[in-house]
Amino acid sequence: MNPVLLIAAPLLAALLAVIVKKADRVLLVAAAVFNLTVAVLLAVWYTGPQVVAIGGFMPPFGISLVLDAYSLAGVLLLNAIFALILLLSFQKVGKLAVILSIALAALNGM
Repeated sequence: MNPVLLIAAPLLAALLAVIVKKADRVLLVAAAVFNLTVAVLLAVWYTGPQVVAIGGFMPPFGISLVLDAYSLAGVLLLNAIFALILLLSFQKVGKLAVILSIALAALNGM
């Protein structure tokens, strides 16, 4: 399982939500549940620190995404809380679905 999916899925959901305005809340919930599933699977299959070079360039010329035990715990906690709060306040999301989806991708990237 690739940890880049934690960033790419909410960004794709935000793009689709801009295109299909009626399905923005459903896409946000789908991205949050997908991210929670990926985070749980990454935690289950964790074998050690994982470094992914984004764009094929190694640092200092490219961006590297590092997934170790501490960042995995943070990502798992973040996605669980985000999904729980989103499901509890689904009716109040309204027009903030795109912003929340981009925020989820940014928080997972940090």
